[in-house]
Amino acid sequence: TIFTDGAVLADVLLNATTSPQVVNYEFEAIANGCINPVTIIENVTVIPSADMTVTNNSPFFCSDGFTNIELTSSTAGAVIELISTNTTPDALGVSGITAINTTWNSFPSTIGDNLINSTNATQTVEYIFEVSAGGFTNPVTQSVFVEVRPLPDVAAIAPGICSDDVTNVDIWNPNGVN
Repeated sequence: TIFTDGAVLADVLLNATTSPQVVNYEFEAIANGCINPVTIIENVTVIPSADMTVTNNSPFFCSDGFTNIELTSSTAGAVIELISTNTTPDALGVSGITAINTTWNSFPSTIGDNLINSTNATQTVEYIFEVSAGGFTNPVTQSVFVEVRPLPDVAAIAPGICSDDVTNVDIWNPNGVN
């Protein structure tokens, strides 16, 4: 291709591998029918779009259970970041969630949060991740959902009885979890 002075070479380069690739451009100057024998080479490093896999190995459990979220990436130099979490229906109903902006750069990595559901209803925690490498962030995020079920309570009242009497123990579930 012949370019005029001040032109811009605007190729769209796609790196389908998992590591940086170098594209070499060699330019020579031609003017008035003369070719300068000295060429210049410009190297463009094409960073791949970082990839990640987020696997939720424990999608539901009871309060005081542990997540088992596995993070992997085959991209050289990848960093996976937890960019957001959402808990529904009660935004403050679960504690023990990994802090937002926590990053991982060694794979595979596992998130083993000990989640406590302080409500009487099942809570769903969404973890949202993004991946970057070489200073570029992949715009595609990945989410996993963990359902944290509440623990039921039990209470009983047993009055004293005489020998050979029938017991009369009242049993109930004070927090109403069924």
